[in-house]
Amino acid sequence: MSRWKGIVLHHSATKDTPGVNTEQFRRYHKEIRLWKDIGYHKVIEDIDDIYEGLDGRPAYMQGAHCIPVNRTHLGVCFVGNFDLYEMPEEQLIAGARSIASLCAMIGAEPSDISRHSDWWDTACPGAFFPFEDLVEQVEARL
Repeated sequence: MSRWKGIVLHHSATKDTPGVNTEQFRRYHKEIRLWKDIGYHKVIEDIDDIYEGLDGRPAYMQGAHCIPVNRTHLGVCFVGNFDLYEMPEEQLIAGARSIASLCAMIGAEPSDISRHSDWWDTACPGAFFPFEDLVEQVEARL
């Protein structure tokens, strides 16, 4: 039985810049916040015009992304500010693919996917985050 009970979705609230944003987040979390590693288990970002799900913190480590459920839920961050604009379709597809793989790995159902704002007083993952579409795409892949 997996220790993980679900997946929490986030946005970075930053622009997806050239290069690997995941490593910038990792450095910030480790050097400034003094965490053991990047807080998220997976980061969905644009790498050379292709959206990919990059590995963050290993799945055997507790997350540092949503205090109430860090011990029980994997964290996935979509790079972008979805309070200001809509997510590109290609990022949605890459995210659904990555999250479906995580669900299969931990034995989670689409109903076990939640937003950061479901657990904490925050706007994350943003007003324009396509939560329902993402969950539907994950469900179609499982």
